[in-house]
Amino acid sequence: MSPRLIGKVEIKSQNVVKPIYFEGLKKVGNPEQTLNSWSMSGIDEIIYIDIVASLYDRYFNFKQLNDSAKNIFIPITAGGGVQSIKEAENFFANGADKVCINSFALKNKDIIFELAKNYGSQAIVLNIEAKKKSNTSWECFYENGRSNSSLNVKDWILEAKDLGVGEIFIQSIDRDGSKNGYDLDLYKEICNLTNLPIVLGSGYGKISHMEEIFKIKMPSGFCISTIFHENYENIKNIKNYLNKL
Repeated sequence: MSPRLIGKVEIKSQNVVKPIYFEGLKKVGNPEQTLNSWSMSGIDEIIYIDIVASLYDRYFNFKQLNDSAKNIFIPITAGGGVQSIKEAENFFANGADKVCINSFALKNKDIIFELAKNYGSQAIVLNIEAKKKSNTSWECFYENGRSNSSLNVKDWILEAKDLGVGEIFIQSIDRDGSKNGYDLDLYKEICNLTNLPIVLGSGYGKISHMEEIFKIKMPSGFCISTIFHENYENIKNIKNYLNKL
């Protein structure tokens, strides 16, 4: 099976934004228009995240998610500030097929077990914001790359798997938005840790960057945003490439 092509939609207030290296948020679009456009272009899934909800301890805009998702018929993973079963229920009730967690889970790990028990592991995605510490070590950040948990990425993946997470979404703070290619060393370190699906984000700029990953191990999916916002590459072209694998 070919990897899924997933579009990342990062939200701040009413806007789709795009940071580079998790900094300097630039407005790039409207949530509803972005989801509709990407869906019609053939994207397989969407990851929709309010990237400042945890940072500002702000209420997630469920109406905006609902409005954006109402005409979308592909899976949507949504997150931002999830701290309870009740909040997770609001995500599912407003168009999300899966819930993405990061900041609160790093501080209160039991939330992973509770969410998995209530909704099943397949509905729980662990978002990891990884930053390189040494040649073989990465640490988990949260609150959109602002805060360091000091937790080793590999240790966190293994612990979260045991708690019930069903999918890993790995992002590299050092590569995000750069279009310079994925962090190959990071992927080499994590790709054989678990049989859970791994979605790889941060750094895509051209097809050869995917080919570099395939030489290591085929991921479950690639999550891309910058080049789609900039119309730098066509979704259909990438999908055609992946479908031929």
